[in-house]
Amino acid sequence: TGGTAVLHDSQPSFSLVLGMRADVRQGYHLMGQVIIEALRTLDIEARLWDGKGSVNSFFCTANLSPYDVISQGQKVAGYSARRLQGVTLFQGYLHLPEPAKGGHLVEAIITGMEKITGARLMEGNLTEAETVLTRELRQKKYLQQDWNYKR
Repeated sequence: TGGTAVLHDSQPSFSLVLGMRADVRQGYHLMGQVIIEALRTLDIEARLWDGKGSVNSFFCTANLSPYDVISQGQKVAGYSARRLQGVTLFQGYLHLPEPAKGGHLVEAIITGMEKITGARLMEGNLTEAETVLTRELRQKKYLQQDWNYKR
């Protein structure tokens, strides 16, 4: 999405597509509230960054931006967004304290999303055509060195 670098090691990341053309800041705020609610269900106290103590770094996890989620003075979640073809694409990551790794994180995020948005999320499967396209994109695009190192 054009932001700074994020190391995806053992920490979870997520993507969300919202059919909205609203102000991206509204989407950031929504994502922050969802993550805060998810962490609350895991007994992790968190809040949106209040604008104090900015850092400028190449690594996203070291930068603090409006709507980032912090816990115990550390950034634990951040996201970026891009509008494309009438939807807003969000990409985010969680950098959680050691005890929170694993656990019931996926369920907590689903619960947070449902509580904050009032929407009911439903589990589904890819169609055969989507599965084929996924494999093709992986092989022909995302595993290619020129795609991964084009900057």
